[in-house]
Amino acid sequence: MKKPVRSLCLLFSLVLVLSFAAPMSAQALSGSKKINAEYGEVSLSINGNPFTPVNADGEPDEPFTVNGVVYVAISSVAQTLNASVTWDAKKKTIFLDKDVPALVVINKAPAPAVTVQKLTVQYGSMKLLVNGKRVKFKDKSGKTAEPFKIGETFYCPIRSAEPAAKASKGKTALPNGKSLKKGMTDKEFQQGYAVAAQIAAKYEGMSLEQQLKGIYKDTRHMTETLLTYSTTQKHYNDVYGFYVLNVASCAGATRAVGLCLNILGISYEHMNENKWLHQWCRVKVGEEYWICDAYGMYVGPEPTPYTHPFFS
Repeated sequence: MKKPVRSLCLLFSLVLVLSFAAPMSAQALSGSKKINAEYGEVSLSINGNPFTPVNADGEPDEPFTVNGVVYVAISSVAQTLNASVTWDAKKKTIFLDKDVPALVVINKAPAPAVTVQKLTVQYGSMKLLVNGKRVKFKDKSGKTAEPFKIGETFYCPIRSAEPAAKASKGKTALPNGKSLKKGMTDKEFQQGYAVAAQIAAKYEGMSLEQQLKGIYKDTRHMTETLLTYSTTQKHYNDVYGFYVLNVASCAGATRAVGLCLNILGISYEHMNENKWLHQWCRVKVGEEYWICDAYGMYVGPEPTPYTHPFFS
């Protein structure tokens, strides 16, 4: 039976830090260990452009999976992003410094041949921080997947797409699900959902205001750096167009923002839905309503009920 197509993404923020934690926790892995690495079913693209990771010698450094978690070499991703990697021996910390966020998308698809190699890796109670926030990844067994080192190269885990793919199949799980799934196949919706899920995951546990501001920031950045505005191309008004094809109108941007909100359990009103008018998400925040509008360049309280500060 064929494996379902899945998507994963890692959003690099201002600074990515991978460090050895000291002292080591009782649960953290340390020392040398042999792992089974699966090669052959992972391909990568950055900002929609396929790329093959290479090491310092220019040789392919293929990503691999370990117990359901994808690992990539940090140095190869940094090279593609034109970022600098520095090693602080005293702090035992490796820094990937990048001022402009870049979206790394990993597509897992059926492969003609998947090979398994036994690798010897070095653990050191490492932890991963994205923009100063601790990020943890779980493998198929629910255990934390930790970064490790092979030779002089650090490998970083990327969250598995399985939770996103499973959740995206539920037709009643999302408050605005009927609107969000309109015009897409299940597979297309799952691909868009996987990207939105990675954005939403960054803001779990924060206040509603912080969640709205964070989702706005990330989706606004995408509209400025990745998106082509269209009202004619296929999927211009849905999440597959916004997150995967990188084409969208204000309708597509509204659903892209709305999907992130729904993943966090936040309901919203889709203003001017199915009308040839500007569209945005309207969200109840306490005793007032906020606007979250990636294309309209605004997040915050609405001036008066059902009005937008920039559109009449």
